[in-house]
Amino acid sequence: MGKKDKKKKDEEKEALAEDQEYFHGFLDRQDLPALLNENGDFLVRTTEPNSGQSRQLVISVMYDKTSNNEDNKIRHFIIQRTTKGKTAHYTIDEKTFKSVPDLVNYYVDKKEAVNVQNSSTPAYLKTPISRQEWELSHDDIAQIKKIGEGAFGEVWCGKLKLKSSRKVDVAIKVVSFFFNIVFIY
Repeated sequence: MGKKDKKKKDEEKEALAEDQEYFHGFLDRQDLPALLNENGDFLVRTTEPNSGQSRQLVISVMYDKTSNNEDNKIRHFIIQRTTKGKTAHYTIDEKTFKSVPDLVNYYVDKKEAVNVQNSSTPAYLKTPISRQEWELSHDDIAQIKKIGEGAFGEVWCGKLKLKSSRKVDVAIKVVSFFFNIVFIY
């Protein structure tokens, strides 16, 4: 298998995460308290730690809803992607899996706590939280024609596929100054 084939296969495994009900794409930490209400509620999201750094997948889980400190209610576990030989693996703690869904399913099915170092309250993955109506998938947005650009990005004419499968015309603003942020109007 060539390097391109291996990279494609690894990308397909990571894409499996995007097909899961609990995958939310880029989701700000500030949105999490509204989604994760009970201990064990979890989701997988994408983060870019610093501008220009590689994107990472993160499991966010409510683990201590009774805490008085908002920062201590939700824990975030970065899913490490490693390569052993020619195969990509995904790791949290010391356990390694062939795909992100395999990793998540293990912790849900085995009811095993996730990475409890430095914590007296264990974090368990119990209830996957589905993507909300207001969260869009990149697959549902099609950029058709660039209609303008400026110092901070571009504006495109495009189509948005709604949940009903109906497509509507939209204007898409792609901010490219610091981040690759998309606004749909």
